[in-house]
Amino acid sequence: MPTEYDARVIQEQADLLYEEADRALIVAAIFAGLVGLFIGIASFWLLADHNETIAIVVVLGVPLAFAAIGLLFGQRRAFSLRSQAQQLLILVAIEANTRRPVAVAAPPVVAASPTVAVSA
Repeated sequence: MPTEYDARVIQEQADLLYEEADRALIVAAIFAGLVGLFIGIASFWLLADHNETIAIVVVLGVPLAFAAIGLLFGQRRAFSLRSQAQQLLILVAIEANTRRPVAVAAPPVVAASPTVAVSA
């Protein structure tokens, strides 16, 4: 049995892609921030014996820098997902526009030529 076209399925997929795009930003920033936090803590233990000020700057700065980098990667991923969703929505719009019945044009009106009186 052939599968029938259903625009709701494509619309739902586009909605899911938009939701995933919203999550991609947050997840990437949090994940990268946590990685930066672990690196910052490890750096703190290594640098604390030499200079506490630098160690504190590193433990605060590294997670923020990693979170910013994660946010950039998340934005790229979110843009890609939104672009895919837009492609799906365009396909739905094309399908909707091509399935509309075509209006039958009225027959062309032929204008009568004006009668020219010939005088003798």
